[in-house]
Amino acid sequence: MVVEANVSMLDELYPLLAEGLTNFTKEKWAGILNYPWKKENDPCGHVLIHKGRIVGFRGQINSTMTVQGIEEKICNMTSWIVAEPYRNHSLQLLSPLIKSRDCTITCLTPSKDTYLVLSQIGFRELETEICVLLPSVRRVWHDKECRVSIAADDSTLQKVLTAHDRKIYLDHRSYNTGHIVVHDATGYCYVVYNTPVWRSRYGFRGRITRILYVSNQRLFLQGIDEIRLFLLRTEKTFLTEIDKRFVGAASIPFSVGRQLRVPLMYKSKRLLAGDISNIYSELVILNPPAASRVPSRNICDFF
Repeated sequence: MVVEANVSMLDELYPLLAEGLTNFTKEKWAGILNYPWKKENDPCGHVLIHKGRIVGFRGQINSTMTVQGIEEKICNMTSWIVAEPYRNHSLQLLSPLIKSRDCTITCLTPSKDTYLVLSQIGFRELETEICVLLPSVRRVWHDKECRVSIAADDSTLQKVLTAHDRKIYLDHRSYNTGHIVVHDATGYCYVVYNTPVWRSRYGFRGRITRILYVSNQRLFLQGIDEIRLFLLRTEKTFLTEIDKRFVGAASIPFSVGRQLRVPLMYKSKRLLAGDISNIYSELVILNPPAASRVPSRNICDFF
């Protein structure tokens, strides 16, 4: 039997959620059941019940974004986890989500098996490649006039951002996220990022900056040197990763392209991949390790 999940189920859900993802605390998991922008009637996911016991869960993080002047419902699918003896029934947890025909569904941490299943039910590839940015030698070693200005203080953000971007800022600032405004005489680019753990194959651990949202691609690329230097100075992160769709076909000096082991997925009637960002998602609430670097299980990996 599949029923809608709610916050009161957390104590019973936690052992299942923590079974293979021990790096997330109970408080972290609570965040996908209740988050600041959640509307009262929005489902937070569904559970699979067998003989009165929860044996499976599939979460969803709902939001509304204005895209090309039209409000779009976005649902980020997360944490599709089913106890091993009941995995033949995993697809039952997808059914209520797929029936929501009026929203765009994203899956930002798919496993190979999840990718194969979603590909068969109408999902498309959202992202296949990331760019890994190194600090720019051009900006560090050459004393030239800055082409853009960068601000990260609350007063500037509140003053400069449009109503749409200000809502994003207010919804996300309580999380472990960074927010900057890159601006010149023509306008601004609002950037949201976080700094997940990065582990190399050789056992090195550190942090990497992960870009989650870019409001103005042109200004972002124009100020890419200053942005990288700002992140190095303030966050002490040497590397920055950004999804390829955020920068388009631009050739960025001092960057390396990397194919994702498993493409990100989405299903939408109207939106294209370039219309979809990574905010209002598990990448914000759970802040999992950098996907491009960690050879461990992903969040949607246990069906």
